[in-house]
Amino acid sequence: GSDTNDGKTLGTPVKTIAKAQELVKAIAGETTDKDVTVYIRGGVYNLSERLMFGNEDSLANGNTVTFKSYENEKVYLSGGLALSDWTVHEGSIVKVHVPDAVNTRDLYVNGKPAVRARLTPEETRARISWGGGQQIVYQDGGTLANSQLSSIDDVEVVFKVLWNTYRSTFDTATVSGSASVLTLDPAAYAVASWIPYGPTRYESAYVPVEQNIWYLENAMEFLDQPGEWYYNEDEKAIYYMLRDGETVENLKAYAGISEILIGSEPDAVIRNITFEGLTFCNTTWMRPERRGGYFTRQAGFYVLPDIFQDDLNYWQRPE
Repeated sequence: GSDTNDGKTLGTPVKTIAKAQELVKAIAGETTDKDVTVYIRGGVYNLSERLMFGNEDSLANGNTVTFKSYENEKVYLSGGLALSDWTVHEGSIVKVHVPDAVNTRDLYVNGKPAVRARLTPEETRARISWGGGQQIVYQDGGTLANSQLSSIDDVEVVFKVLWNTYRSTFDTATVSGSASVLTLDPAAYAVASWIPYGPTRYESAYVPVEQNIWYLENAMEFLDQPGEWYYNEDEKAIYYMLRDGETVENLKAYAGISEILIGSEPDAVIRNITFEGLTFCNTTWMRPERRGGYFTRQAGFYVLPDIFQDDLNYWQRPE
């Protein structure tokens, strides 16, 4: 298709979803007693910007706009960057570089989400010593602190307390004896020490503070299972361990780039817009990368490090 077409017939399709939306807006501005269907042919449509909907997108008289796959063809609205030019790094681990502007927490390979390289909870508990302070002692012979393969800025600790999960990055890593001493990000540690059911201080007769650490993730040293991946932000490189049957030639992979695919203007009143037969995919979620990590309670509400002492306003709405 071409965005210079009128989009009114199968023979004159437009190329992008955004252009189709623009044509619908033109119709919505007119008085109409008909529903409108936008048929989308099969394929992957990369959404470099979120689709924004406002008052002008709704039809008059309660009529419906439907964005629909054409004759059940597979349509994917993607928030990801297609990755190509994979090379073999070592054994079954392959590697690809991404542009400097890219940052991501999600990789999708051959239609499946990959798992960020991590220690298992059992491995973590066997190697970790922690009493709730800012430093976590990881018994690994100092490998992580001395790593030439991983950056400590990339590594995260995932806490689990009751129904809550929290995430924090590390500020520094040093070697002490046979261990890597990992220092939590100061802003994240401040929140962790204050939040109700915080991982630094919550414990029971059955769960000591030390067991609030669930696992460590996102280091090259943890990449040991098929379907896992590691992102080295300094190197701008993604490492991935192939699953059975996968090769550098048959990888169809996307790095999640967009966090939101569809949005609306703050005060918009949007009615009768539907989506049928479309797959929204290849997104990411960057909140834990931001200062202070990710400390939540439930329903996606989370705490920002600079306002958590304000009891009235410390919860932020889900994004």
